[in-house]
Amino acid sequence: MGVTLARKAIKGGSASDDLAGGVYNLGAPLSAKVNVFIGIAGANEGLVDCYSSPELPTCGYTNGFYPGSLVGFMSKFLEELNSNTAREADWVVSIWSKLDNVIKYGCLVYGKYTPRIKG
Repeated sequence: MGVTLARKAIKGGSASDDLAGGVYNLGAPLSAKVNVFIGIAGANEGLVDCYSSPELPTCGYTNGFYPGSLVGFMSKFLEELNSNTAREADWVVSIWSKLDNVIKYGCLVYGKYTPRIKG
């Protein structure tokens, strides 16, 4: 699920890793140096499988892909990432297949395509 990590690295700024013990700074945004960002099958809205297994490190409430509920509260990492409206690049593209065997469920999380990058 490198799409979300790459998006965060490009957007820069502060981040937290509750599992590793703290807050860190990724530095200034890199978006001015990125012409095209292509996200391939990312979990930008979380993963449905994480709804039933939030105890897995990949699915955590803080750093993972927990999709939250129909009315909100996704993982802290996804919430912060998706609330930052800065673009990752001049051109942002996301591609995926509705038959993805990792994301599953037609790539839908609460009626939204999770690979789609907002904006």
